[in-house]
Amino acid sequence: EVLRGLLKRPVPLLLGVVGQFLVMPLYAYSLSRLVSLPKPLALGLVITCSAPGGGGGYLYSLLLGGDVTLAISMTLVSTVVAAAAMPLSSALYGYLLDVHAALHVPFVKILGTLLFIAIPISLGMLVKLRLPALTRVLLTLIRPFSFVLIVGGIFMAYQMGASILGNVRPQIVAAGVTVPLFGLALGLCMAQGAKLPLAQRKTVGIEVGVQNSLLALAVMQLSFRRAEADYASQAP
Repeated sequence: EVLRGLLKRPVPLLLGVVGQFLVMPLYAYSLSRLVSLPKPLALGLVITCSAPGGGGGYLYSLLLGGDVTLAISMTLVSTVVAAAAMPLSSALYGYLLDVHAALHVPFVKILGTLLFIAIPISLGMLVKLRLPALTRVLLTLIRPFSFVLIVGGIFMAYQMGASILGNVRPQIVAAGVTVPLFGLALGLCMAQGAKLPLAQRKTVGIEVGVQNSLLALAVMQLSFRRAEADYASQAP
């Protein structure tokens, strides 16, 4: 029912695409110029802000009273759009930053992201349809389990990034901290301007503010030599 409503009035989906693929990369480019980031870090920040929604954004929507179906729909749409938008954005801002590396967009990882969303959702719908008693048990567990997933994700991200962030510069830390805050504010303002319901406003803000940083990391690691890749990977 929610998906049918989105097809009739796809305003939240369009706001997500505009925020994620037009405004956020422009913000990253402007910010990198403002704080005088070195070229690899500037490109890393732009690619991070060109990544689709992800990073458990729909878990935050679940825990904070957003529209979970809209959140999943926005993640699916932005992941599909990213297949075209990430190479275009990276090429444009790479040219503006005078970085001429050939960037490799991991289409297999994008496809994997789509499957990791679509398959569990399909299974969940089947369980809810066929096994209502089990569904009631799962619904009581899903919020605490989601919270555990988020905490575990933060811990894993720290473990993965500890070596990359060994000699991190203060300005990239400052710039990186502003990205989700700006994205959240941007999404909320756009959704408020479109007069969306509160739950949808929360979701648009979260989806614009939470990027799929692992996808951005994959672009770095596939596109540069190891030392350069680790340096540029500080941003995501």
